Amino acid sequence: MPTGWFKREIRPWLIALARRRVGSTRRGPVQTMVWTTPWIQSHPQEGRFLLREKPRRANTARPLNQATRNHPAFEAKNFQQGWGTFIAEIQGAFVTGPSVGVITPNRQLLTDVSFEFSGWPQSHSAMRRVIFPKPTFLKGTWVLLATTGGDSYYHHMVESAPRMELLRRAGLSQKKVDGWIVNGTGLPYQKETWQRLGLDAKKIRTLTDGAYYQCERLWTPSLPSAPGCMWPETAGFLKKLFVSPSKRKPHRLLYVPRQGLPSRQLLDEKRVFEYLRTLGFEIFSPGKMTVAEQARIFAEARAVVGPHGGAMTNVVFTNPGALVIEFFHPRYVNPCYWRVAWANRCRYAYLLGEANSADLRASPGDATGHIRLGDAALEELKKVLGRQLAQS
Repeated sequence: MPTGWFKREIRPWLIALARRRVGSTRRGPVQTMVWTTPWIQSHPQEGRFLLREKPRRANTARPLNQATRNHPAFEAKNFQQGWGTFIAEIQGAFVTGPSVGVITPNRQLLTDVSFEFSGWPQSHSAMRRVIFPKPTFLKGTWVLLATTGGDSYYHHMVESAPRMELLRRAGLSQKKVDGWIVNGTGLPYQKETWQRLGLDAKKIRTLTDGAYYQCERLWTPSLPSAPGCMWPETAGFLKKLFVSPSKRKPHRLLYVPRQGLPSRQLLDEKRVFEYLRTLGFEIFSPGKMTVAEQARIFAEARAVVGPHGGAMTNVVFTNPGALVIEFFHPRYVNPCYWRVAWANRCRYAYLLGEANSADLRASPGDATGHIRLGDAALEELKKVLGRQLAQS
């Protein structure tokens, strides 16, 4: 039986049937979606807010070359839409993974803390399940730090770890916590982060594929900011966590490649780096570096240049005024590091590579293509670096 036909025709019918017959049991399907605030307002015996901050908006600086490039992804209206942070306490909540889903005791998906990259929120995987496995019951108070994509460096650093800062702002002591739900502990930067935050490894549970927990009491923080954004407080939190104080003036010029990775390699990298080397740039490859080692190197940087990729997350560790220049394939332009640069008061510019006929056949938003900067973008790079390095 073709899988696509089953998912399109049969699975929705099975889910609808299960919602009518199984109802709001621990293993039954999710009944509907709801935002956290109205759910708590209608269920005061089961939920309450431990922290609730007013929404705010950011007045961001335009990229240095936005006047010439004028790409819609970098319009100010797309940046830091109103987002109020909170920590909700819910009695008997369920948590499923690996795409994080928070489900209330009456089987409603809390959409503002349940994200999935394939769509939000109607297509969340938790909405497509007919029956859930038997949940693992977690006694006491548990804190959700996991986020969808939290096994990647960017989402771990920008969305997962900074949730601990929300606990601090709420005045919640770690001594009151019985355990932590995280994406994982196996990756070096995960292990290093949890150790620096003082999390007891014996009190950690992970959201591996198929994980399904029911918490006697769940503290679920919101994301620290709107998805793909960052506030200055998050940048300050990460610096305090990983950067050792230094009086040394930023002096390094870093080129950040994507060598050996399956996507977004710079095809004319040799030519581009030959020019950068004349200015004193060095290649930065994180390799097996610790987060603290990466933070130290970026804290010493005057300028950071390279194609869009996870290593650019380390821009958060640069000093205010540092220059950041990012390369994109024209079919995939993600402004998340512009927002990181803004939170850190950095200067930012972006360059779009060339697109050939084969590239254009791929769907917009496809992040797998390699980048060819080309003559025009290389000349623009020279102009931007010439002007900006003279000012730093």
